[in-house]
Parts: sequence; structure tokens; C-alpha cells
Amino acid sequence: MSESQKKRILWIDIAKGIAILLMVIGHVDNIHPYLKGIIFSFHMPLFMIINGYLIRSYDIKKTFIRSLRTLMLPYFVVCLLQAAISTILAAGSGTELEVLQYRLISMLFGMSKSSTILTSVGGVSLIWFLTSLFLARNIYVILRSLLKKTPLWVQYGSVAVVSLLGYVIGKYVAFLPWSLDVAMVSVIFIAAGDILHKKGLIEKRNIPAILICGGIWVAFLLTKQHIELATRNYPFIIGGTVCAVAASICVMKLCRQIEKVSFLTTILTWFGKNSLIILSVHCLEVRFINWREMVFAPLGLSISPALEAVIRLVFISLVTLAFTLIYSAIKKATAQKRQPEKQ
Repeated sequence: MSESQKKRILWIDIAKGIAILLMVIGHVDNIHPYLKGIIFSFHMPLFMIINGYLIRSYDIKKTFIRSLRTLMLPYFVVCLLQAAISTILAAGSGTELEVLQYRLISMLFGMSKSSTILTSVGGVSLIWFLTSLFLARNIYVILRSLLKKTPLWVQYGSVAVVSLLGYVIGKYVAFLPWSLDVAMVSVIFIAAGDILHKKGLIEKRNIPAILICGGIWVAFLLTKQHIELATRNYPFIIGGTVCAVAASICVMKLCRQIEKVSFLTTILTWFGKNSLIILSVHCLEVRFINWREMVFAPLGLSISPALEAVIRLVFISLVTLAFTLIYSAIKKATAQKRQPEKQ
């Protein structure tokens, strides 16, 4: 086993795998509203919480550089692919240059959806999440670093203020570039993950805590008071935030148990390790493939939402597998080519 594999925490990869699979399912048209509510109540906050759980220092420079490499590099690659594909599809219409320009401008502003302040800028589809995560992670680290000499209540109080300000901006003012308003709201989820790690709460076997978190999750789902970050749907921001954290804790605890089942661990950790690639593939798939009009209707098929979810998951998994195999082969060939040169 390599050093990188030793450092990976299996249950975190499992949690990321579950979240990314549910994200794909949640984007299927006509999915049952209750199932969609369950998925959207926690899957994006869970990614934020996991990110906060993995914070090991409040080094601003190190966090920024690492975030650029792991989040912003994939973001720009996918946006450039979107621009290229859109331009190719527009070939022969005489609007190729306009389409390319539109997509490049959209990439620079990183809007999840059109905004009241930038109505002429288009969205970048699902990949907007990377910019929001990039900002949330860095804002949190900056706050903790600058306020490190202050009492903890001041540090976490500043997190709450930033989160509340993001809520006000996103709900009552406008959707900001790079989804900054969502990033500000999500700083509290980064903080929650950081606290969970420092207190070791996920590792501890605490049945009452699980029951309490599960009860909170169910209660807010029944009242439909959960939040949806992508749409800035914040019916009850404090309760919805508590619901998202409670739900994420339940899922994380569940993943600790799944870790004991080898075949499930193998499958889910693969999805978790490749969650960024899956998000990228899914982003392009959502933008350029209308499954019902382009695939199912021409074949005369009437597909249920459940079967459509399975088909799309298989397609995304195969594309992801092909990419990882090609990338691994290129990496291996490059390594072998460098060995004789060193000798």
C-alpha cells in the first residue's frame, strides 16, 4: 500500500462516494420530491463538512495554493471544455465567436445561475460548486488565522456573522460571482467539520447523539424546512443549517459502519476517490446530453426516473473509469520514461 493510500481515511471516501452518487440521482427529472428533499438536505453541506474535517492547519498561503491546485484547476479545465464543446456545436451558425466569448466570460464570473446584478452572464452548470468550496475553505482559514489570539467564541462568532451575511445577500440581494454568497453561508459547515474532527465526535460510539441527530433530520424533513444551497432556498436558515449538520453526522456515522463491509467499501471508496472527476463528467453530461430527447425518445423508450438514474450513473461511471485508466497509463509511461534519464 502506498503512502497516499495509507493517509486516506476510508469512511471519508465512502461518505464522498455516497454524496456524489446521490447528487447525480438528485438531478434526474421527475424524481420523487421526498427523495429529492432528503438528498438536497445534506449532500452539498456534507462535502463542505468533510472538507472542514480534513483541515489540519490554518496556514493561509498553504491552503490557498492547495485549493488552487485541487479545486480551481479542475474548475477551469471543465469550463474550457464547456466553452470548446459549445463552440463546436455552434459551428456553421455564424455565432461561434459569440458563443466562445459568452462561455469564457461565464467561466471568469463563475455564476451558478443568472443574477440580478449580472443578468448577461450565464451559469457554468454544476461545476460552480468548486468555486464556492474554494472560497468557503479559504474564508474559514483566513478567519481562524487572523483571529487565532482571540477567544474561541469570537472566532466562531465571526464564522456565524459571515454565514448570516451570506444568507442575507443570497436571499435578498443577488447571487454573487463564484457563488460567494453560498460560500459565506457554507463557512459554518467548514467550521462544523473542523469541530467534529477536533472533538473526535465521528470516531466516538455515541448512540444517544446519533438518535438526536436522526430525530432532528427527520423533523426538519417532515416540515420541509431544509436548506438547498444551489437554489439559495433558505426557508429557516438556522434550523436548516442544524438539519444539514445533523444529517451529515448521521451519514458520516453510517459510513463508519459501512467501512466494515469490504465489498461496499471497495465500491463506494472508488466513487469517493474519483468524486471530483465524476462531478466534472456529470457537469458536462447535464449541460450537453438531454437523455429523454436525445436518447430515450428516438428509441421509443418510456423510462422511469429510477431507471434513468441507473443509466446515467452507469454512463458517468464508465466515462470516469476510462479517464482514470487513460490517466494512469499516461502517468505510468511518463514515469518509466524518466527512469532511464535519471540513470
